[in-house]
Amino acid sequence: MGTEGDGAPAGAGTRWCGLAGMAGGALLMLFSAALAARQATDWQAGPTLGTPIHLPLMRTITTALVLLSVGLVGLLGAQRDRLGWVAGAGGLLALSGLALWAYAAAGTFLPLPLPVWWHPLLFPALVALGSVVLGWGMVRSRAAPPGGAVLVGLCGPVCMALLTSPDLADGLLHRALSTAEYPVVRMAGFVAMLPYGGGWMWLGYGLWRPQAEK
Repeated sequence: MGTEGDGAPAGAGTRWCGLAGMAGGALLMLFSAALAARQATDWQAGPTLGTPIHLPLMRTITTALVLLSVGLVGLLGAQRDRLGWVAGAGGLLALSGLALWAYAAAGTFLPLPLPVWWHPLLFPALVALGSVVLGWGMVRSRAAPPGGAVLVGLCGPVCMALLTSPDLADGLLHRALSTAEYPVVRMAGFVAMLPYGGGWMWLGYGLWRPQAEK
């Protein structure tokens, strides 16, 4: 069994959280790759609602987000003495965003009521901001694999900004982008989510095999 960054033995719970993080990152990449392939084969494709792939995709992303949340909890717990308050705060923001994102995705196939304070841009904002702060804090503290931290910190806000751009600038976006250019924004968002999932896989691997990342 490996050792954590501070030299303490890695417990079974931490290793399971690392495995959950790796699985969640892999499923997030699968989800993104499927949407990118759909966009590439049908350039005018929009939301998947009403299509045969909608339910499998929503179940995939929900499972991915739950697993990523478990992995992030394990990371924050295992490295709580090294992360510092900046990374810790970023981790809590990202965890809140992932949890709300999972709730929203699950609500497409389960009868889950939306809270009165719900806003569609809430979880993207939390995920983006939390990813930046967490990634920067992890690089600074060296409490996690720096490569994974950089991917999470950089790609998180990029993919969230690209994929939520229609909500961020509804009328303005459609005036600024032509019909041919709008799919490029969607494709770029899906592509940016691939290394984002890869970053979470890397961080999960650091928990599962901490000795290899020492």
